[in-house]
Amino acid sequence: MKDSSFVFGFAVVLSTALLASCGGGQPGGQLPAAQAPSSFVAAAHGASSVHYRLVYMGTFGGPASEGTQINASGETAVVGWSATSFREPPHAHPLICGGSDNIIKFVTHAFEWRGGRIADFGSLGGPRYCSIESQNPPNAAGDFVGLSENGAIDPQTGFDQSRAVVFRNGRIYDLGSFGGNQNGGNQINDQGQSVGFSLNTVPDPYSFMDFIFLGSSVGTQTRAFLSEHGHMRDLGTLGTGNDAWAFFINRHGQVGGVSYTNTTPSPVFGFPTLDPFFWNGHRMIDLGTLGGTYSLPAAMNDRGEIVGQSYLADEATTHPFYWNGSKMIDVGTAGGSQGGAGAISDRGEVIGSTTTAGDKFDRGFVWKNGVRTDLPPLAGDCGSNAYAIDSQGRVFGNSTDCRCPLPFICDRHVVIWDRGTIINVGDLVDKGAPLRITAVGGASLAGPGIVNARGDIVGIGVPPGVPRYNDYRRGQPFLLIPER
Repeated sequence: MKDSSFVFGFAVVLSTALLASCGGGQPGGQLPAAQAPSSFVAAAHGASSVHYRLVYMGTFGGPASEGTQINASGETAVVGWSATSFREPPHAHPLICGGSDNIIKFVTHAFEWRGGRIADFGSLGGPRYCSIESQNPPNAAGDFVGLSENGAIDPQTGFDQSRAVVFRNGRIYDLGSFGGNQNGGNQINDQGQSVGFSLNTVPDPYSFMDFIFLGSSVGTQTRAFLSEHGHMRDLGTLGTGNDAWAFFINRHGQVGGVSYTNTTPSPVFGFPTLDPFFWNGHRMIDLGTLGGTYSLPAAMNDRGEIVGQSYLADEATTHPFYWNGSKMIDVGTAGGSQGGAGAISDRGEVIGSTTTAGDKFDRGFVWKNGVRTDLPPLAGDCGSNAYAIDSQGRVFGNSTDCRCPLPFICDRHVVIWDRGTIINVGDLVDKGAPLRITAVGGASLAGPGIVNARGDIVGIGVPPGVPRYNDYRRGQPFLLIPER
């Protein structure tokens, strides 16, 4: 299975207007009663034949770290970011430093755990500059891509410059550029082809990176690239748009991403119409939207099918979508007005999360061939989120308490939905472990690269005495290894 996560950074910053898409919530008052677990049953301790050994990875001296992704095959490699003891400078790049949500305000470095050893990749600019992985899985060789500061200041934004990089065998390599001051890598396949974005030198007031992320209207065009054999190729754009960004690449070299389709800013979002694209090796194909002017892809499988989130015509409602190679299909919601799909297996199983009626809570789902199955939380919880699906059809995610989604107040349990049963993974880990597991993937972003073919699971936990919901500031990565 070759899935891809909600794309690093872009799905966080560009979708500011979509923050309700995976959770509603009430601002206070009496907590609602927990919802019944539908036809699923909670697995009691010992109900599973699997017990997990927890591997704890620590930090590089700072307060937090995240192990966000794991490779699907080959020797197990966990990648993520870790905070150092250096405080973040005022010119630090907001998408690279401080972790994937820029909360902790420390210099952070990308890392890889393999064979019991952790490699600190540092950065192109040295130990006091930041690097970060792309929130996509490494390939079978353990190589992964991301962004690094290079020690130079971007004169147009005042932030550090970013470079697209590949992390390989303990070293960091610059992938090159189209001449602009900002670029980054998003995914690499087993053939060593990588994709991402790079700015060129053509002025563009609505540049993806400069305008949307860094707040500059005097930036330059953001272009999607495909890099192979040391050459970076510009994949073009849709329609008359000036900007594109490549998010993921499968084993066939097919690419998915987003592109502006014109140059006229939307009165709702303030930037031009944004559509997902599929690049078939020769040209970009426009996937369209579900009626709105903004649609964001989240994952692509090896069959070239793409899933994500799209606004409807009212420009306020978002639904998960599935693109089957010829048309975009509305997957629907669990009764609420917001939702998105986050992963798709090579069998065409779509998973994601939408809101329930009244947009109070999240509900994970599995969808295939027009049939949708909602994934209920553990008894006593109110929300659920689905993040990954393995080759056996098991879905991995979180069950969340009834305080969610109040900001950073969210007691989460790592769960597996397996053939009509919901399993609390915390019950299958020794109680004396140095971390209490709280989430699969990272604290702020969780993509489908969180479980491999052997059933190893990567996630985040907190030390004893730290509230579970504080994994945003104090979380540390773990690897769960099944022992039968």
